[in-house]
Amino acid sequence: MISPSFFRTFLATKRLRSSNPIPDPGAEETCRRFVTRETGLPADPLDRPSWPAQTLSMALPGGRCNHPTPIAPSNMMTNPPSTPETAPTSRSLRVLVTAGPTWEPVDDVRYLGNRSSGRLGAELARAAGDLGHLVTLLRGPGTIDPSPHPRISEIRFQSATDLDQELRNRWPAHDLLVMAAAVADFRPVRIPDAPRKIRRSDGTHSLELEPVPDLLAGLAELEHPEGTRVGFALEPTEDLLKAARAKLVRKDLHAIVANPLETMDSERILGTLLVRDGTEARPPAGSMSKSGFAEWLIARLVELHRSRVDGNRDR
Repeated sequence: MISPSFFRTFLATKRLRSSNPIPDPGAEETCRRFVTRETGLPADPLDRPSWPAQTLSMALPGGRCNHPTPIAPSNMMTNPPSTPETAPTSRSLRVLVTAGPTWEPVDDVRYLGNRSSGRLGAELARAAGDLGHLVTLLRGPGTIDPSPHPRISEIRFQSATDLDQELRNRWPAHDLLVMAAAVADFRPVRIPDAPRKIRRSDGTHSLELEPVPDLLAGLAELEHPEGTRVGFALEPTEDLLKAARAKLVRKDLHAIVANPLETMDSERILGTLLVRDGTEARPPAGSMSKSGFAEWLIARLVELHRSRVDGNRDR
């Protein structure tokens, strides 16, 4: 660990440069030795400086390593400054969107999946980004690559286990979660000594399934009182609203989108937004394109989140 004296020396050398423009090779060599002692990094020859030795030499008066750009070692993380397109504003929300299916492995070759294309989730991410919000898109396998967007960062997942880990790691840092991913309800039980590839020549096989934990319900256990969690209910039309209301309560959500099964193979969607307080909302145009529905829905969800947060602060 770099000691506080390291940073005090760095600041001192910056002051030295501004007050004394005369070259001082002795001070530069002293500084290099200090860097080596404090960081364990080798001090390179003066014509090929290392980082942070180069950074310090830039602050020294007339140092021969006074290059315009310090070079960081490859094992260090750097955060580029926000650009005007991606810099958050006081009205920006941090939106976490999931999209696409999960693939649950049967062996190292095969998997159980579903027909989700991830298109609606990608459209929701785009709509949120277009409104100026900062979006993290968790995108499942086999989905179409969305167009790049300056306000959307994308992370891929494969299985429900992968998605669960990403959600638990990232949700506390976001304001609004839109869980549009089609997570498997069941997954194969993996036998430790099973072959990596099940072969046809081995004869008949039985596949034992186990339920996948409810990822969205599990997030309710995390301490995040001002976060707004929104789920989706993909159900047959005749049971749609009843099943959606039951999921809204069971998963402890703030809202849920009732989504008919026919949406999965359609270019259009006729969805209903059900809110915890009992209110319902539908697009005035009725059936819409998925991109149009995404824009309508994100606007409603942002409004819902802000009203919740403002209400909590007034109490």
